[in-house]
Amino acid sequence: MIKNLIFDFSDTLCHFGGLDWLRETVGEERAMRIHRAMFLLPEWPIYDRGEIDGKSVKEKLCAALEGEDRELGLTYFDTWYRKHTVIEGIPELLAELKEKGYGIYLLSDYPECFEYNWESFKLFDMFDGRGVSYELHARKRERTAFPLLMERYNLRAEECFFVDDLYLNTDAATECGLTAHLFTTTENLRADLVKLGIL
Repeated sequence: MIKNLIFDFSDTLCHFGGLDWLRETVGEERAMRIHRAMFLLPEWPIYDRGEIDGKSVKEKLCAALEGEDRELGLTYFDTWYRKHTVIEGIPELLAELKEKGYGIYLLSDYPECFEYNWESFKLFDMFDGRGVSYELHARKRERTAFPLLMERYNLRAEECFFVDDLYLNTDAATECGLTAHLFTTTENLRADLVKLGIL
């Protein structure tokens, strides 16, 4: 029986608009080059796990980019985490789940700058707890983040429903004993929750 729902953050609760901003600023080709240069840095997973600080990653990004790309890349690094918007229908869905008595938790792969979002979005007032990779020193795809969150809040995997927009993470959740949903739209999520008798 499901008692708790665990949500990813980016592109599950809130749309990540950083890449949209880059595309609007410099076009598709340059935007993708800068975006990939940053998020595919070998240091990024280590940054996500809170094992190095942002200054170290910024130095690596600076070395990976040249000319005008470097200047824009550094701006992107300083602002990407501020460019989220709440996905339509998500606050209402969370409110329904809370009203029905479910526990609501966050599990996100995110470096220390996540605190900006935690403090900015009112929807987090409905959450009963959180696990962020930089605090847990573990990411979801590595399978270690789920047991750490379970232990932190005394949750049972078989009583948890996990929602994420990436197959790597929903597959990891399933392997850890949770029920998982691959997020595409709020409507599809709601339909799955109704089908399972959660709503």
